[in-house]
Amino acid sequence: MAPCMQTAGVIHRPLILIRSGYRTAWCDLLLSVETAAEGWTALVHQHGRALYTARRSSLSAAKTAAVEFALFRVAGGTWQESPERVAGQLRWSEYW
Repeated sequence: MAPCMQTAGVIHRPLILIRSGYRTAWCDLLLSVETAAEGWTALVHQHGRALYTARRSSLSAAKTAAVEFALFRVAGGTWQESPERVAGQLRWSEYW
C-alpha cells in the first residue's frame, strides 16, 4: 500500500479560557482579579458599572491595583494604609 501523501488538515478552533479569579466587596465597590492570557486583570465595579480595568503580571500586583483605585475613589488619597496592606487584609473569595 502506498503511503498517504496528503497534508493533514488544520482545524482552527478558538482556545477556551476558563475564567477564574478572586473577588471581594469593599465600600460599595466590587473588586475582582481574573486570570488572563498574559497575566492578571484587575477590575473594579460599582452597581454593575465598570469603573476601572488594569492588566498586571502577578496576582498580588493585580489585587494591589484594584485596591489602589478603590482607595482613591473612596478616600481621595487620604487613606493611611498602603494599598498592598489593605489588599492583604481583605477577604478575597476564589471563583471559577
